[in-house]
Amino acid sequence: MHEPAWEKMLSVFAPKGKADNHSAGVVAVDGKGNMAAVLHSINTVLWGGTGIFVDGVSIPDSATFQQLQIARIKPGDRLPDTTNPVIVLKNDKPYLGSSCTGSALHQYTMSNLVNVLDFGMDLKKSVDTPNFMGPYFGSPVGGGTVPQIYMEVLAEGTFDENLIKAVVAKGQAIKLIPKNQTGGSGYWVAIQIDPKTGKRVGIAPPSSNGEIAGY
Repeated sequence: MHEPAWEKMLSVFAPKGKADNHSAGVVAVDGKGNMAAVLHSINTVLWGGTGIFVDGVSIPDSATFQQLQIARIKPGDRLPDTTNPVIVLKNDKPYLGSSCTGSALHQYTMSNLVNVLDFGMDLKKSVDTPNFMGPYFGSPVGGGTVPQIYMEVLAEGTFDENLIKAVVAKGQAIKLIPKNQTGGSGYWVAIQIDPKTGKRVGIAPPSSNGEIAGY
């Protein structure tokens, strides 16, 4: 009997193509339900603000925007890994795997996990639902605006005004930006396994060049 592709191997990843070498989240599931979730990143803003390239490879400026993390560690220690690939188990078996890139990777991961696990959304509906966009880092290009990392970025019109006012009243400052303006970003990729049928469903965000592939 011919096996459907999803019973063999399914993977989602961003980016695709040899020319798109930037941060990439990868999630894969094989025919036996084994799951892997990883993230590869230069850990920097864009290609780094140093302007230093060696053999075409940019030297990252990870320290420029992670001063708080550096202050908490000893000289010579490695920076803590802030990425958050996730594997969720259901009845002791892999149920959902995800990875996320971008400056708002924590916010996008938590928003989508809550959407799927608590509210029962399918993956497509979840990634199409507005997300929090992380701290306001300003614009790192051309001098830009001053970072205000105590403010949470939201796109105008994506959340009810009364909800925003209630959040601000509780002490969380909000930075509203136009929908077409880049303020914070997260690119969440995921695979979910149906516990009853074993069917795999993958998702890559429409705003990135991610890809879903079955083998």
